[in-house]
Amino acid sequence: MEKKMKATVMRRYEEMMGRGYTIKEALYLIYMCYGVSRATMYRWRQDRPLLLPPMCRYKSLIVTRTEVLSSENSESHEDIIRKYEINDKISPPDFIRVEMIPTGDMADPQDWEYHLDQDTLPKWYDARAAETACRQEIKKMLRRGMKIEGSLEDCPGLTSLPNGIKIEGSLEDCPGLTSLPEGIKIGGNLRDCPGLTSLPEDIETDLKEKLTHSQAIVVIMVALTEKLRSKQPEDILKFLICCDQIFEDLFKEKKPNGEIRN
Repeated sequence: MEKKMKATVMRRYEEMMGRGYTIKEALYLIYMCYGVSRATMYRWRQDRPLLLPPMCRYKSLIVTRTEVLSSENSESHEDIIRKYEINDKISPPDFIRVEMIPTGDMADPQDWEYHLDQDTLPKWYDARAAETACRQEIKKMLRRGMKIEGSLEDCPGLTSLPNGIKIEGSLEDCPGLTSLPEGIKIGGNLRDCPGLTSLPEDIETDLKEKLTHSQAIVVIMVALTEKLRSKQPEDILKFLICCDQIFEDLFKEKKPNGEIRN
């Protein structure tokens, strides 16, 4: 059964990518239609590695013998390795890939979860010392003011955010959040955070102004899922793909000279 589902889901995923959906939008629609989580998609990705990029979660760090390294604009360990010109050709590597995942109160460094993101470790590795150094790095980031250049997503244990946090990308898949702090800035989308019962007025207005064609389809997807529970998920997805052009037309604007722009 899983083999058949995998083939169907991957086919639909490729169709959506071919129609210009972003990876996040395609994964969200797949989850809504088939109940296939992002983690399952990444597991299925192993024998089709070109479909999805490597998955690194906030906050990615590289621990060396003497310091903790990070990137301000990427959560990819490989980007950090390239940025600092670290030799990754030896085995075992002379560094550690770590992910510090915010849980509970994001403003408390002790609430963050420490995760190793590699199997082979150098002989000098000391788990307690490395974890302590990573928590100190998070503490420094909080002191400077939490600014996330990318997105904050897939943090099911996160319950609160620090005041004034700035998220250049999206805030997604954080079901434990029940409210947003004052002064928060979100540059991208806000979705899949069902615990939120209200939004700060400036955030609500800002997000409404950013509604796009693709985001509108996601909203309609949720509505259809609620209203058409008796239908097969694949039928719903087929319907949305067929109606894609309709929504695209709805969100086009006319320039003064009569030309059409998206």
